[in-house]
Amino acid sequence: MEPGRLRHRLKLQRRGPDLRDTEGSIVPNWLDEGYRWVELEQLTEREIFYSDQIASPATHRITIRFENGIDSTVRFVVDNADDPSLGADVRILNVVGQPKRDFRAGVLTVAVSELAA
Repeated sequence: MEPGRLRHRLKLQRRGPDLRDTEGSIVPNWLDEGYRWVELEQLTEREIFYSDQIASPATHRITIRFENGIDSTVRFVVDNADDPSLGADVRILNVVGQPKRDFRAGVLTVAVSELAA
């Protein structure tokens, strides 16, 4: 794994216990678990088309150093305050499917889908 590839700093959040608002509706609760250095790549139209055929459509691919617990209960948050090259807004990337582990390189490849913040 080339360390230079991990050039984007994203916040990792894990789903916590749901909360209720003043009207009694359930509101998801996300707990910050710190920042991770990752490689963030936007998928091509062809890759998005094929990901939509298999599962929920993925829009990006994240490569991260191996870490236990990266699954559908986590999400990544892109905040331009940390990296202005990634855009002007806060972007939320939800994990889609199971991450793929590369044992030799010691990394996980995670398909994510972008939501509007």
